[in-house]
Parts: sequence; structure tokens; C-alpha cells
Amino acid sequence: MSTNFEIGTDKLWIGRHAADEDILVFDPALDQPPSGNVTFFSLTQFRPRSFAPKVAKERIRGITDAKEFSAAKKTYTRWPELKAKQEGVDSRTRTEALELRRSAMLQRHEAYLASLGELAEIPLTKAGRRTKRRRITNCLVCQRVLETGMDLSCERCSQRICTCGACACGASTQQDS
Repeated sequence: MSTNFEIGTDKLWIGRHAADEDILVFDPALDQPPSGNVTFFSLTQFRPRSFAPKVAKERIRGITDAKEFSAAKKTYTRWPELKAKQEGVDSRTRTEALELRRSAMLQRHEAYLASLGELAEIPLTKAGRRTKRRRITNCLVCQRVLETGMDLSCERCSQRICTCGACACGASTQQDS
């Protein structure tokens, strides 16, 4: 386990970048010599990172602690599994946040319909996904561009629901005022 990275090594080498503390693994099988750079695998980002040879020699120091070296080597052998797990957590978090936003939009939509008076007597049905071609539209109430990411439409008027909760229901009463 040498302290400095040696250009041309044919062995697995593990070090830490001095600037960002990223643990980097040099695997001769991953290195791409024609580029002129040295390719390491980042155990923090689970992706390859390339450095100029001078940077690799000066900024990346070898890990000399046997336990830390062993743990990093084990992580390197399991990185595809660990990356998949990390992406699964990120995906679930994004999905949960999207569902919370959708739920809040539907609550605001229900309140909007209730504020219209006579339309409030029509039973509210669950908003569904639009299947028509996407287009850019402004909200009739708040004039914001309707967000396409939420992809919710009112089943009464078949128009997109704005983040403020408004749809095209009651559009004639909105324009008359």
C-alpha cells in the first residue's frame, strides 16, 4: 500500500482525494490510457472519475490503514449493488414527494370547486391523468403556467389542474367578473 499513486501500476490501488475526501479506486481494468488521463472509480459517487496524471500523483494519497483499505476494497466489489440500493432510496423519496404534492393539489382543487358555489353540488370525482398531447397553458385564476410534471386533470372539465387548485370549471364566471 504505497502513499503516492504511481502511474503505470498494474495493481488495484485505493486512495483519498485531498480536496474532496472522495475515496478513489484505481483498477487497471477501468483505466483508459488513450485519453492521457488516469481513471479512478469514486466510492462516494459510484462512477468513474478521470484526472490528469499530475493531479493523480499530487492530490490523491494512498490509504495506509489496513482496515480502511479492506473496507474500501469490499465496497468497490459491491458497488453495483450499493448504487442500486442508493438509487432505490432516492427514487422512493422523489415518488413520495411527488405524491404529497399531488395530494395537496387535489385538496386545493376540491376547495376551489367548493368556492364556485353551484358547481360544488356536483360530486367531485378523483382527478385523473391526461392522455392528450401536452401543451403550454396558463391558469385562468392565477395566470401561472400549468405544471406538466403533476399531470393531473379535472374529470369534470377535462382541463389541467393548477398548483393553486384551479381548473376550467367556472371559467365563464371567472371571465365575467
